[in-house]
Amino acid sequence: MHTILNILRFVDRDVWTRIGGSFERSQLWLAMYHGCEILKAADAEAQALKDNVNGTGKDVSEDTEGDGHYQTEEDVSPYVVISHQEKFQWACHLLRWMDDNEEFHTYKKAGQVLRRHRPDVEETVESFLRKTISEAQRKEMTQALGEKYAENWFKQADVEGSEQFERYGAELVELIAEERSSHGNDADLDWNWSAFADDLSERLQKPLERQLDAIPEKYGYTTPWVISIVAKLTLLQRACS
Repeated sequence: MHTILNILRFVDRDVWTRIGGSFERSQLWLAMYHGCEILKAADAEAQALKDNVNGTGKDVSEDTEGDGHYQTEEDVSPYVVISHQEKFQWACHLLRWMDDNEEFHTYKKAGQVLRRHRPDVEETVESFLRKTISEAQRKEMTQALGEKYAENWFKQADVEGSEQFERYGAELVELIAEERSSHGNDADLDWNWSAFADDLSERLQKPLERQLDAIPEKYGYTTPWVISIVAKLTLLQRACS
């Protein structure tokens, strides 16, 4: 927890203006991905129990070895340390931190304070689950597969995406909202805080490097505000090292 706070304390409005948008989108994507995996695992568990009750599945005791770990299609190795549940909580912890820092929600332009655009969770979840094929991908696949085969592919992809959205869309939105609005003491949670800090640091490094290269090249090395923001970004980069 201490390391996470040491990193986040270097993020202010100026730093957020440079890296905040991509950072927020990436954490929402992680929350959706790991949240969806949680829901799918719950479905699989419920189906396995139903099969056992109905006598259509095997006794789970037959599918275990000496270490007691179930042998399923999922990776349940005892060496997989970080669960989808914990990684989902990490992402929501950071999203909650963004929600609580109101200075990140606005920006100044021409002397006015304006509201910053933030991702709409419902729209983003729908796009994530439907996995809409972009125009560029459609063009590439049509050229590679031929128009007839590609069109059939697109139809099947639309059906698959619609089914996934209908099944998990509302639940995933609710799951994220509940975890994101939870204001318990995260410091008391039994998380792998070191792994959390490493993950956060790694995800911030590339956007920081891009900004540190691009800002002085575009606006000059002697411009006062450039010197100020580069200093702030460098402090954050060092905290992530």
